[in-house]
Amino acid sequence: MPSTNRIVYFEGTGKGAEKFNIDKLVHEEVHQLVWFYTPSRSHCRLHLFQEGIAEFFAGTTRKAYTNDKGERSYNYTFRGKLKQRMKHLKQARQTHWFSYEELLQIGTKADLDRACRKKAGEDEGARASCGALFYAEAWSLIYYLWHHKDGIYRDKLIEYAGLEFEGKTG
Repeated sequence: MPSTNRIVYFEGTGKGAEKFNIDKLVHEEVHQLVWFYTPSRSHCRLHLFQEGIAEFFAGTTRKAYTNDKGERSYNYTFRGKLKQRMKHLKQARQTHWFSYEELLQIGTKADLDRACRKKAGEDEGARASCGALFYAEAWSLIYYLWHHKDGIYRDKLIEYAGLEFEGKTG
């Protein structure tokens, strides 16, 4: 909830209720950090970067353990592969793939919605698949830049992130 600077997360146990999802929670927390470091949303130029970096850190695992005192705690691992996004990428060649040039033209959520409507028409299911594919492509680009050849592009990605937070990209 950007207007209140709070992360709001709903979970429940009733029919149709969403269960705790660490990936989604971390994704939203990353958006909050980006918001914190870029007080004006206009500073982050690319929706690709905003969602790609949030998805990148959302590759999180949480494993419970009991410590020496018998207290339950958790170990977290960040920046892992997102199985859900890998599945979307495997389906990509059969659906509404965005070229790299198209990805760079998507500056906002509204731009993504327009691009998906253009690619998928009025079918809401197809538009949702198109949007999921965008998130998968955004994640895979950031994941690649971080991990490829032991991080050969990592310094450039970090430099770009700093420029993005300062509004000096685009």
